[in-house]
Amino acid sequence: MLMLMILILQKKYSKLLLDSDSNSKRILRYGHNEQDQPAFTQPQMYEIINKQKPVFQLYDQQLRKNGVITDDFASTEIKKLNNSLETAYKNIQKETFDKVHWVPKPWEKIQQVTKWGKVKDTGVALKDLLELNGKVNHLPAELTVHPQVKRIYEQRKQSIEQGKGIDFGTAEALAFGTLLHEGFSIRLSGQDCERGTFSQRHAVLNDQKKDIKYYPLRNQIPAGGSNRFEVYNSPLSEYGVLGFEYGYSQSNPNVLTIWEGQFGDFANGCQIMIDNFITSGESKWNVPSGLVMMLPHGLDGQGPEHSSGRMERFLQLMDDDPNIVFQMKEQRIKRQILDSNFQVCVCSNPSNYFHSLRRQLRRDFRKPLILFNSKRLLKFSKATSDISLFLEGTRFHRLIPDTHEEIKAPKEIQKFIMTFYRKDKTLKEMMLPSLEQNNQHLFAYDHFRIVAQQYENAEFVFCQEEHQNSGAWQYLEPRIQNVLSLLHQQSKIKHQYLTFCGRRPSASTASGSPTVHKQELDKLLNILFQ
Repeated sequence: MLMLMILILQKKYSKLLLDSDSNSKRILRYGHNEQDQPAFTQPQMYEIINKQKPVFQLYDQQLRKNGVITDDFASTEIKKLNNSLETAYKNIQKETFDKVHWVPKPWEKIQQVTKWGKVKDTGVALKDLLELNGKVNHLPAELTVHPQVKRIYEQRKQSIEQGKGIDFGTAEALAFGTLLHEGFSIRLSGQDCERGTFSQRHAVLNDQKKDIKYYPLRNQIPAGGSNRFEVYNSPLSEYGVLGFEYGYSQSNPNVLTIWEGQFGDFANGCQIMIDNFITSGESKWNVPSGLVMMLPHGLDGQGPEHSSGRMERFLQLMDDDPNIVFQMKEQRIKRQILDSNFQVCVCSNPSNYFHSLRRQLRRDFRKPLILFNSKRLLKFSKATSDISLFLEGTRFHRLIPDTHEEIKAPKEIQKFIMTFYRKDKTLKEMMLPSLEQNNQHLFAYDHFRIVAQQYENAEFVFCQEEHQNSGAWQYLEPRIQNVLSLLHQQSKIKHQYLTFCGRRPSASTASGSPTVHKQELDKLLNILFQ
């Protein structure tokens, strides 16, 4: 700014305003930190600098010497500047912060939902889902599609028509398509995200004979609509790409902005963005974001670099008090999401995944969403949903109780096991609810308390596949324990202490040996179900 002023005045008065002597003087006399003592490391240099007059005084003398300004003019301007600074300082003491005055224009126009019920009701009318199915899963005859991809689209179409067997890839396409139908835009970037790392998405189809890309979901954009569906395969530069998407989400609140890691483990390449911006930006600068981070997660025997999105790191960044359960009032429960800095979700079924994406834009506010989706469940035959769970009046479930028809009555249950993923076997004496949303104010204190108190004779166990120093255990343990202690004090349950079942602590997120992985898993399950 100083040099710009000098150049403007020099051009205006056609006089040399700065000689080489004053040009060489440092503007900052004390280096990087004005409170620092640079003589500790540069004693000789700063002995010289301390003898020099400040640049402002040198520049003032230069202007007077060259006849650009007079002594009276300089004195008047200096006094005027000092007075303006003093006035500004006094006025700022009287200022009060009003969030409304600092809302950027795009955020003043957060699109209000008008279709399919209330904000929380993220379900969609059946006729609209069937119409979407016809548009999106019907591939043009002139497009030469890979046989495997063609079969995936045929299966998607069939599952929606039959109303059962809807998998994660289909649920995601339904979420994207319905949001586009409502006028929102979708932006997805990440490594191999066009097809999905695990070949589960195929949002962009490549003609097998021509250099043509086809975007089926763009058929869902209403005629004349200005909203867009964009998918970008990004380079292996997580830090830069995630930083860009975070900024994009701030400027475009009506766009579902998503960054997907090829594996959840790759989030460690963008830790600065996560720590300094995504999880704390709203708290520090009142700058909200609706960014979605998809981190494929799960110990499936693929080794320590392809198993964990480091859920524990995100949960450690939550800004909550684990004793909130003792203060839970109806009003506080309603404000849970508003009081949080972001959300962490582990969806055990496709319908909940569908709702988690749609509610990001159905709300009249924005919060970052971190999704730890299981790699194995993406194509697991039993991890599917019926279409009834996508229809109007349905919404995201923070806790999903075990409702198997053969399970015993609550008072007869011996063990109450909390986990993230649903079981694939019937256990009549055990209750296995799935914790879908496990963070901070968003831990389902209210729902969990209602469910847990029904099992008055059961022992309570938290089970995770991650090691004890990883995953959600260290975060959830005090919160679950507080609920159990409260219920025990009220004589509603017999056992008040929570037990951990999982792998032992480890510096590595997973074993590099598939054999060891299988042995660890078998041991864990044997202990859990004994």
